[in-house]
Amino acid sequence: MNIVLLSPEAICPVNTGGRIVVYNRIKYLSLQGNKIFVFTIVDSREEFLIQKESLGNIAEECKCYLRKDYLFSSMKNSLSMPYAVASRTISDMKKDIDILLQNESIDLIDIEYPQMAINVIENIEKYNIPCVLGLANIEYLSLKNIGDSIKSPIKRAIYKFEAKRLERFETSLYNSGIINAFTFVSESDKEYFENTVSKINITYLSPIGAESDHNGDRVIHDGVNIMIFGKMSYPPNIEGVLWFYNNVWPDIKETVKNVSLYIVGRDPSKELVNISDESVIVTGTVDSVEEYYYKADVVAIPIFSGGGVKTKLIEAISYNVPVVCTSSGACGTKFENEKHMFITDDSHEFANRIIEIVLNQGDVNERMKQAYQLFKKEYTWEGICRGLNDFLNTLIV
Repeated sequence: MNIVLLSPEAICPVNTGGRIVVYNRIKYLSLQGNKIFVFTIVDSREEFLIQKESLGNIAEECKCYLRKDYLFSSMKNSLSMPYAVASRTISDMKKDIDILLQNESIDLIDIEYPQMAINVIENIEKYNIPCVLGLANIEYLSLKNIGDSIKSPIKRAIYKFEAKRLERFETSLYNSGIINAFTFVSESDKEYFENTVSKINITYLSPIGAESDHNGDRVIHDGVNIMIFGKMSYPPNIEGVLWFYNNVWPDIKETVKNVSLYIVGRDPSKELVNISDESVIVTGTVDSVEEYYYKADVVAIPIFSGGGVKTKLIEAISYNVPVVCTSSGACGTKFENEKHMFITDDSHEFANRIIEIVLNQGDVNERMKQAYQLFKKEYTWEGICRGLNDFLNTLIV
């Protein structure tokens, strides 16, 4: 298949959940003989160059657009559409896609996230090409949930207003009939979508995965390392890390000697950077999270809002690292409390579970073994994208 793929942000470096999903879809669909033509929006010249270098070996072509070049039009468009859509409305992308469709035999258009659809709606209708929309979560619900978690009344009101606008945009798009199929990363989102959208076509479950062939070894280190991963400017991640630091970390430090907390992720917020604690390391942007998984004794996933399946959960298990997470962190997966990991929303139990793991209380190895077996069965990128490839082929017959 020749596939046009639209992404709302830079795909590389592959250091956030959304980027991991899109990158691996491109990689594994390409390995199965498909040609992928990528169109993506970037925030800097550096990101522009990274896309060209990193995607050059797996994509047939990659066109990038600097968001700042379209700032004026974004502000203008935001008067009539939600900002999440307006800021991704790229006039040159529309033209370039149209030129590509004139010159190449394109079998399928893959839109990652609904806000990117604005750049290709006219082309779908003009060329009558099958289109699939990838939903990492129900976007407007995710935006609303973030708004609910924000303390500032003004910011909360803005998020709720934008969530309502985005809901209207998404509902109109879904009911337009121009999307042939929808893919979801969790069964719960798929079911919600099927029960709430009046006019839908085909739906398909394509869960978030991880690589299964990590080649590195565990890093021998002094003390105990607790890791939290994520984009650290994302409000639900900030909320979760601060909850962990204020309510869980004191109990752990009191019991476990020589313990360190690593907060690993790009764009850490001011609240996180200003944490004054010698036992806490805020890394900022890292080229690869792999080295941190190799020296992690426990991965903590303290998250209470947002949406979708948490890529960091699947990744941690793929590295065979024990996990303690909140119920929201495990939502949308088949991993179970006690059997595969520890799941709790209580701060003291969260701390006690981590302490139990690092002090080797209980059968941690058996739990990790069960989790890894489920991962190999359900959540490897190779297996997931093989099924996705078969599904996409059914759309062009």
